[in-house]
Amino acid sequence: MDLRLEGRSIVVTGASSGIGLAAARVLLEEHASVTTCARDFKRLADAYRGLEGDQAERLLLMRCDVRNREEVQQLIDAAAIRFGALMVSSTTQDKAAWERSWKRPTRSGRMSCT
Repeated sequence: MDLRLEGRSIVVTGASSGIGLAAARVLLEEHASVTTCARDFKRLADAYRGLEGDQAERLLLMRCDVRNREEVQQLIDAAAIRFGALMVSSTTQDKAAWERSWKRPTRSGRMSCT
């Protein structure tokens, strides 16, 4: 499949397992630059162990609790510094946290959510 994501930067929350992990892997396969986060960094790192080459270069792993405004800002800032303008994909199951992250501005001003 070609989702035309090459050169796009996407943030996926809750990316250590489940739909977040699956989404991040598909996005990497589609040549997007992907910033992933989860509350448990070790679990997150373990989920992506073994990635090599281009996919590993386009992946940023961060510890972030999306219920914490400062951590979300650090996540978005780190992604923007590393990969440039952002599209944002949130897969958190915490509705209040999702709503807070959805309202966060990005450097590009463009956000989308899956």
